[in-house]
Amino acid sequence: MFVLIQFGLQQRRNVVLETGEISLQREGEVLIGLRDGSGDAKFHRLTGKQDSGAHRRKGERQVRGKNEKGCKREEHTGWTHSAPGGFSLLRYPVNFSMATRRLYLDDDNCCETAARLVAVRLVAVGERALAFDQTCFYPGGGGQPADQGSITFADGRIEPVHTVEADAEGVIWHLVSGAPGEESPGDAVTLAVDRERRLAYTRYHTVLHVLNTIALRDYGAWITGAQIAEDYSRIDFKWDGFSPALPAELTAKVQAVLEEKRRIRSYYLTETEFEARPELRRTLEVRPPVVDGRVRVVEIDGFDAQACGGTHAHSTADVGLFSIWKTENKGKINKRLYVRLEAAHETPHK
Repeated sequence: MFVLIQFGLQQRRNVVLETGEISLQREGEVLIGLRDGSGDAKFHRLTGKQDSGAHRRKGERQVRGKNEKGCKREEHTGWTHSAPGGFSLLRYPVNFSMATRRLYLDDDNCCETAARLVAVRLVAVGERALAFDQTCFYPGGGGQPADQGSITFADGRIEPVHTVEADAEGVIWHLVSGAPGEESPGDAVTLAVDRERRLAYTRYHTVLHVLNTIALRDYGAWITGAQIAEDYSRIDFKWDGFSPALPAELTAKVQAVLEEKRRIRSYYLTETEFEARPELRRTLEVRPPVVDGRVRVVEIDGFDAQACGGTHAHSTADVGLFSIWKTENKGKINKRLYVRLEAAHETPHK
């Protein structure tokens, strides 16, 4: 006997199953867990549709007709995989698509929020991914790593989130370790981002905007890549005529902008509006992220505006003391700059 636990946007229910029988409410995307009493659970991936009168598992012959109670069976194909833990997760494929509301886009300092669970999926043995109706977690991009943090469930259970990913449909998946618990769609949770880690990335992302603007405006240098860490960042440019004297010159120019305490805000343009404003681009190779048909623009008041989906400080005063501590040649005209920040002089603006 198995207990079927259905995850997804469809109606929630628990059903007792006989071996070889499975009941689905309708066609579409659902996530299903099969739990038995043994230590060796099996993972099942099935595809199928209702009311076709057939059932088949990989390695078994196809069976047609009605069960002993005279009920129609459904048609399925699938595979099984043994794993410890007494729990398996089954994904019934097709149309799960519900873009996650990204709270950090409207408030870069949003590091905690209430949310509702909408889906769970197995990523690997001992690892699963959870999706919610909204999240404060940044899924990574533009050189900024994905957030880490935790999920607190209503029963007090806390699950560390070790990374976050966005899929092609705009669903943000929060990856956690361990076998699934008793979570089901609609469950209330609290999401919390590692605040200190987010703040470090936010400060570095902001200063790279200032640096790349000065590099393009004053020297005609385009970004070719960037990578943000908690204690330093690097940024790559296509930079013809770079000289040993430039790091000190750039440092002074960037620090001057930071000390002007310029406010930073974000707003949105349609894709058409964005295409009509080429000055919003900072790289020739990578297009900015488009979410719900819109491009997010980050503007430093009176200094710069550029397309970006990452997190940023609310003022240049929140960034701190800037320095370029190393440069590298990555080709004839490709230069890599390593930058560091000391603690901000002021507390972040609310």
